[in-house]
Amino acid sequence: MRLRYWSRGRLTSGSVFLPEAEPSGTGWPIVTWAHCMVGIGGSNAPSLGGLPRLERVHLTAWLRRGFVVAAADYLGLDAHGITPYPYGEPLASDILDIARAVQDLGAPIDAPVIAAGFSQGADVALYAALLWQSHAPELDFRGTVALAPLDYPTFFTAVTKDEDSPVEQLVPMLLAGMRAHSPTFEPRDFLTDHGNRLVEVAATASMPQMRAAMAPFRNSDLGVSGMMRRLDIQCLLAEARPPVTRYHPPLLLCTTTRDILSPPKSTARLQTQLRECGTDATFRCYEGVNHLSALPTTAHDSARWAHDLLATHPTHRIATNSDRTRS
Repeated sequence: MRLRYWSRGRLTSGSVFLPEAEPSGTGWPIVTWAHCMVGIGGSNAPSLGGLPRLERVHLTAWLRRGFVVAAADYLGLDAHGITPYPYGEPLASDILDIARAVQDLGAPIDAPVIAAGFSQGADVALYAALLWQSHAPELDFRGTVALAPLDYPTFFTAVTKDEDSPVEQLVPMLLAGMRAHSPTFEPRDFLTDHGNRLVEVAATASMPQMRAAMAPFRNSDLGVSGMMRRLDIQCLLAEARPPVTRYHPPLLLCTTTRDILSPPKSTARLQTQLRECGTDATFRCYEGVNHLSALPTTAHDSARWAHDLLATHPTHRIATNSDRTRS
């Protein structure tokens, strides 16, 4: 079902999926799902066009485990501006607030909440783990699953270093999202006419539309060759990275051996850094599959990890719904 709810003073949207099995105990737990890149403009809202197919495959495993799935559309996909891609922090409130909204539906839904996300959504889920205590402290937030968290600097350096390489479709979306995040950033300063036009296209296009628009062009045609050498882009990408600090609920970090967006070394290093900060962080790497294939590959293990976590870890609730005024 499509759900309209309030988040940070704006009326936004998302999708809710209920398990077929009867709830046990006090009701179904919630996984609040942070989806991958589908576009950055309002015409791409998953609650209108549906989540990507492989995400639906992944989430079937959660439904079979008895989780309610709540999937926010994100700021920008809900007709409020443009998604500030790749910044997860402004979107974390969306996935926290949809978990609160789902609990008000009247269905047999229990309190425990797991945040989970893939690719772009992995960072959103990590930020939700950091912000829930300040933004939604009444949630019984138990843990976070980050599937293929992105190493943006490594990826964008690789795809823009060669001027003769075909343009990666995420590049114009990155520049449009950075401009939405930081109005002082103006990619017109270094882009060609083709580049400027495609950044404007990125503000409304879906991923298939973006692929079609990019097909004739190489990096040199847009002016993005070596763009990662620019200090302003380096600084803006550094702002997008979830901080390395202590996350109180446990984390599960997953990637695959053939993922160029989430290289195993980067994700393993992140786990080491988080554990040094005192985070209960588990890392799993799956052999032989690429970025998108991580979704079906990790589905069973991710849902089982969350299911077991609810059974073995106590509540993290620090207030009740009646104790707080919802923002």
